Amino acid sequence: MSAGNGTDSWVVIQRNPLSGSGRGGRELLTLVSALRRRGYRVRMFSDRAQLDRWVVRAAGDRRICCIVAAGGDGTVADLVNRHPSIPLAVLPLGTENLLAKYLGLRRDGEFLSGVIAAGVVRRLDSAFCNGRRFLLMVSCGPDAEVVECVHSRRRGHISRWDYVGPVIRSLLSATLYRFEVTAAELSQPVSGVHVIVSSVPKYGFDFPFSPAAEPDDG
Repeated sequence: MSAGNGTDSWVVIQRNPLSGSGRGGRELLTLVSALRRRGYRVRMFSDRAQLDRWVVRAAGDRRICCIVAAGGDGTVADLVNRHPSIPLAVLPLGTENLLAKYLGLRRDGEFLSGVIAAGVVRRLDSAFCNGRRFLLMVSCGPDAEVVECVHSRRRGHISRWDYVGPVIRSLLSATLYRFEVTAAELSQPVSGVHVIVSSVPKYGFDFPFSPAAEPDDG
């Protein structure tokens, strides 16, 4: 987050209306209250287009400290693509919250307000796939099919149980395609039917998929 607080600094919150209820909603209100006590001005949006217009109008005459992604990893990915030059904080209200877990950010509005006020920025690697920036991972094959299935059917908050059916169907009937992967570290291309490129150590269900991964190692 950008250092400094006070009435000249704004914190903008992007709330995912499909994520967070109960305690998550309460922590969001706690975050707003805690930030205001620390001297920040706060604007919260659930409409993406309204947030984008506000940020454009604010350029030049308002100091935006950071944007808070109040949602899951999808909300993080969306904001990274829309506003990559503005520091990002995360209030984890989603199902897995992989980035927040890695960074030690918990579902605690008071705690996150302190992180923002501390003003410490950590720069993470990003890459592009099909024209979109990603921070965590990208996949081809059965994993991508499962994720697409779950999110195309999403109508509200989801849990890990929503993945069980698509995972079983993918294991039993997925159409498998063969992919070839090249990388500077490989002496020759490798091929397979399932490819996951990961920048963080753990995947869903806290599975240590790539324990040596570091999201800021270049």
